[in-house]
Amino acid sequence: MPVGSLAQFLTVLLIFLLVLFLAWYSARIVARYQKGAASSQGNIEVVDAYRLSQSQVIELLKIGDRYVAVALCKDGVTRLGEWKEGEIELKFTEKTAVQPAGSFRQLLDRFGKNKEADDADQTKDRT
Repeated sequence: MPVGSLAQFLTVLLIFLLVLFLAWYSARIVARYQKGAASSQGNIEVVDAYRLSQSQVIELLKIGDRYVAVALCKDGVTRLGEWKEGEIELKFTEKTAVQPAGSFRQLLDRFGKNKEADDADQTKDRT
């Protein structure tokens, strides 16, 4: 391989890695911005949501000291009901909320441990 071709290949590889890094970094910035915008200290909070179908969702919103149930679909938004803070009993609390799964590495490690346990059980069953 001539020296000119090697230099050209390395230049293209370097530019590709630079573009890849910039895409990754900009995705992190956008994700951080969207996370901050979604959890801003506004007056509207989504307390719970239940998907009825692919295009229909029922959401329970907390707006100030009131709770409002709305149905969301592709045609629009329909208000289903409204309650004051003491009139509704919430079964969903932060302690029972589904916690984020964690990093991909943690999920991969957990999957690996489950796989090893399954393999050990299968080996035990064969003997």
